[in-house]
Amino acid sequence: MRTLAPSRSPFFRSHIALQVWLCWCVLGGLFPVTQLFAAATFQEDCLGRSPAGIALQKHLGAAQSGNVDSMFCAGAIHLYVQRDAKKALPLLEKAANGGDQRAPLVLGILYEKGTGVAQNPATAARWYQKGMDNGNPAAVRRLAELYRLGLGVPHNEAKAKALLDKAAAMGDKAAPKFREKHEQDRLHPKAGQDIKEAAYRAYQQKHFEQAAKLYRQCADMGNDQCQLALGVQHEYGQGVPKDESQAVAWYRKSADQGNAIGQKTLGLMYELGKGIPENWAEAFRLYSLSAEKYQEGAFALARMFEFGMGVPQNRAQAIEWFKKAAALGHPKGTYWARWLNNYSNCIGFRNEQEQKTLGFLRCPADPIGVTFHNNNERLAYLREKGKEFDKMEAEALAAQAARGRLTNETSCNYAGGVWMNRNSSSGGYCQ
Repeated sequence: MRTLAPSRSPFFRSHIALQVWLCWCVLGGLFPVTQLFAAATFQEDCLGRSPAGIALQKHLGAAQSGNVDSMFCAGAIHLYVQRDAKKALPLLEKAANGGDQRAPLVLGILYEKGTGVAQNPATAARWYQKGMDNGNPAAVRRLAELYRLGLGVPHNEAKAKALLDKAAAMGDKAAPKFREKHEQDRLHPKAGQDIKEAAYRAYQQKHFEQAAKLYRQCADMGNDQCQLALGVQHEYGQGVPKDESQAVAWYRKSADQGNAIGQKTLGLMYELGKGIPENWAEAFRLYSLSAEKYQEGAFALARMFEFGMGVPQNRAQAIEWFKKAAALGHPKGTYWARWLNNYSNCIGFRNEQEQKTLGFLRCPADPIGVTFHNNNERLAYLREKGKEFDKMEAEALAAQAARGRLTNETSCNYAGGVWMNRNSSSGGYCQ
């Protein structure tokens, strides 16, 4: 029975084509039509029907003789098949400088994304410029995006638009879609949405400096989500110098636009005195604004009512807001509401007159006897009580899980559980 050589096997060829297409998708980041076209072209021009190793040796020999197409193909095989960027780069650079249209685009993408090389938008821009000089419309489009985002080149909307027009005129099928997306973003109620998305991707990849630059751009356009994100980066020193006062300034811009997370975050800065003088009344006001929409805002407001921070202590209100936090999705809202409902402790600052009258004695309705005379005492208590609540909850869950493994009523009762009857076919279980 005749057996096809591996290089002629349809399965082998389709497997190589799929592998190349997947690599191109990951590294290229182009639109699907362009990806498929590029993968098919690579298969036809660089591999043909030969295994990658044989094709590589053929192209390396031709590249040494000055064949520009082979320089690109040898570099592309190193990159996409062997995943060896170190060997690919010199060959791709020679091909690009020799006039090849594809090589500058590939190099630009590698440096823009930081794939196999250190991320460097300025170097990416230079290679895209080279691609434009060599006649590659996709390189022109990607250069337009760098100008649009201000990455590696000065931010220049007019130049970005002109380059997109040029890419479209050169036949780039994706350029009109980019122009449409930019126009939609311009008309969006929140300006800079596409820039925010680019910033978020950079942040997720831990390219914090790039993310900060992009967030600053859309924050200056008035995007409240970008203002919030930029505040976070300033607060924690991610890609920008750590500066809590700058964080407060950006949180305030976001909060002033009604961003519930910004309101809660700014409130916490006031509560803790970070980047701004401590002011519990202002923290309470900001938490109140955030609480209807944001679970953390509702939880913080409940905590203020519970401990009398910036507002008279009110356990009933605390319970209601903990329930609200739970309804909005806070994992500990229900637990705290139940805890407060079961324990009526008088916890909090006394007012000045009460302190003078009682001489700092414990509140008669306070079985625990907790009284705070300064903010540090209160914060220390909150931290410790938070740890205690977490420990109690963990122990309760562990005990419940252990009881769930018991198989008879006697063991269940001994463990402090309640034996629950199921239907006769499956017995009962311990709760």
